[in-house]
Amino acid sequence: MQEFTTLENPAEVVRHLTNALGRSKIRQIRFGYRLENEEPAIKFKVWLRFPYNLFARKKVAEKLEEEISHIRISTDSSKLLGQVE
Repeated sequence: MQEFTTLENPAEVVRHLTNALGRSKIRQIRFGYRLENEEPAIKFKVWLRFPYNLFARKKVAEKLEEEISHIRISTDSSKLLGQVE
């Protein structure tokens, strides 16, 4: 059984992701609303502080996907997506 972290809004998700991924690695996280296969979605874009190599960027992307898969937003049933820039 998978445990979910329920947060109130996307701004709280940004704070949670910043803490989970590490403040020293993250320069900025932004989010926006969109449609993904005709379903509402919230996409979180993560900009890294330093230019990481491909392996390190992939590791951060995997950690981001893992964290997003355990998060729900209480006021919205939108799907959560992530991308590392």
